Amino acid sequence: MSYLSRYKRSHQGFTLLEVMIVAAIIAILAAVAVPSYREFVIRTHRADARAVLAQVLQLQERLFSQDNSYCYSGQGDARCASWPTTVQDASRTYYTISYPAPNPPNPSVVTITATIDPGWKDDDCKNLSLSSTGAKTATGNKGNEYCWAK
Repeated sequence: MSYLSRYKRSHQGFTLLEVMIVAAIIAILAAVAVPSYREFVIRTHRADARAVLAQVLQLQERLFSQDNSYCYSGQGDARCASWPTTVQDASRTYYTISYPAPNPPNPSVVTITATIDPGWKDDDCKNLSLSSTGAKTATGNKGNEYCWAK
């Protein structure tokens, strides 16, 4: 038996250096991928909140065209009892939707607000609001333009 054939048989597997290089590559990929994925998830839930705000505003405008009045959450109004009140998935709630009566009362304007759930973290855009006047506002580090564009 030649030396080469004995060498091939006795060296099957990976060296410690090869394993460490693969582990380093996986760690670098994870360091890049995890924050990107988290930002994607946050933007997705923020977009869901904007969609629900638009949906509730559309329902409010439809109601206003029929009854010449808006529905305000927390007042036990049966006209809006079936409207969306949260942005959630199967495991958790991300935003709570509310449309409180204006202070001072202005019956021709309603503002719908998506308030971030305390367990959900989005420092860039915490709470989103959409008004029947078309005003779009947001609280957080980034401001209205960023929160309503992305």
